[in-house]
Amino acid sequence: TIILDSITEMDSASIIMPPPPSAVIEVRIPAETLPVTRLQKTIDSETQSVQVLITDLEPGLLSFSIAHSRPDANIRISHVKLPDGSTDGPFGQQWSFQAQQKGNYTFVIEKSNMASGSQVGDLFITIEK
Repeated sequence: TIILDSITEMDSASIIMPPPPSAVIEVRIPAETLPVTRLQKTIDSETQSVQVLITDLEPGLLSFSIAHSRPDANIRISHVKLPDGSTDGPFGQQWSFQAQQKGNYTFVIEKSNMASGSQVGDLFITIEK
């Protein structure tokens, strides 16, 4: 007699489950293509983040803003990683700053753990130099 259990036999429920969404939505933008207006990304889960990498950014003023398809969405610019490896943040949904270093800047967008509400839905990103 052979006894099958979930350790030796794959559970049929796992076959129909969809794969989890990627934890990070990555966007790469060369600085020479700025400005970018209303770049759309869709956040599918509460654990996802959007990381926007701006490559070869020259020093100067940069404005970065986000909007959501739902006005009550819990979403913010969590932090920015600077070319020297340091970070700054958190910020709100709009941020203007004077870039002091030439190089790559990574902006991380995600929900605030200090607030309630969902981040799931369409995100719109605008970046102006």
